[in-house]
Amino acid sequence: MEERYLFASVSNGFKVFDVIASEDNQGCPKLLACYLNAHQLPITHMELIENQSALVTSSSDNTVRLWGSATNFTGSEKAGTKQSAMDKFIGRRPKSASGYPIIPNLLGELRGHTAPVMMVCNMLPHGLVTCGVDMLVLLWKDNERESSLRFQKISSHLNSITSL
Repeated sequence: MEERYLFASVSNGFKVFDVIASEDNQGCPKLLACYLNAHQLPITHMELIENQSALVTSSSDNTVRLWGSATNFTGSEKAGTKQSAMDKFIGRRPKSASGYPIIPNLLGELRGHTAPVMMVCNMLPHGLVTCGVDMLVLLWKDNERESSLRFQKISSHLNSITSL
């Protein structure tokens, strides 16, 4: 991840800034994304999952939420211009400067902890690991990926059977 982005937890919301680009030529960081009521209680951890182009937040409300853009411009990659994870997260074409700040979409919510979630670790492609005040460490797997792996294993086994 480029060291140009600042992720700020603001009570139960978050803001994402570009600290290199400035909005007003006065040196103030450019606000790229903002969601002021992302959780019911304060956010405890935030991380951009680069290979998924999603922001994950954990909170004192016992939940983990995944955030992303409603628009994902894939045409520029076909033209040979590679997009950064941040460009994909905020749904912009490279070097585009309009339409900020964006309000990310809620992509999903993970519920399983009975107390505040303090940390999220990206363990992809295996999933996300969360730990909370409830002293639980949970591994959250991608259902579609796991389904595909099961299907491949069963198919391989069935193809290896030659007679009964």
